[in-house]
Amino acid sequence: LSFVKQKQAWIEKQRNVQKQRSRKVLDGSDGQYAVWLGRTYRVQTVISSHPKIIFDEDTMIFHVKEDSPQERSSLFYQEGSKVIARWIVEERKHLDDDICMNHHLLLPRITIRYMTSRWGSCSAGRSRISISCRLIHFPKECFDYVLLHEYAHLLVQNHSSDFYHEVEARMPDYRIYDRMIS
Repeated sequence: LSFVKQKQAWIEKQRNVQKQRSRKVLDGSDGQYAVWLGRTYRVQTVISSHPKIIFDEDTMIFHVKEDSPQERSSLFYQEGSKVIARWIVEERKHLDDDICMNHHLLLPRITIRYMTSRWGSCSAGRSRISISCRLIHFPKECFDYVLLHEYAHLLVQNHSSDFYHEVEARMPDYRIYDRMIS
């Protein structure tokens, strides 16, 4: 019990961090709110045989086969993954040229996954990058930063000052977006 008392401030801080994180990643599963591209929407559910999401001003309308938290969450991330896939196509040409072609590196295979503890990952030796579909909760610039961050790992496989120099050279204001997702 005394150990818990000693760690009380740390425990409270961690609880607050988790509360903040959960606010950032509302996916509509609660049937009330969803955060898409940094904006909070009220959630409305419509039973439909054609799953889709429609935006109407401040409302995100989920067309789902069954009104359940799992259906809404699944649809949210499916649709978010489609958006992120388009962003990857748009952004990778520049990064492929700037980082891979200029440094004679293989072009990475990029996958989109549901990741809970990271926004992205890079396996430089295998030339693979994974991006979390959960980035759909944040403004596009956060995605741009994470993609750049993972590409920079193709050059520097750690988080040294050299690594952050590579990131900052390509995105001078990266710290803004890093704080948004931290």
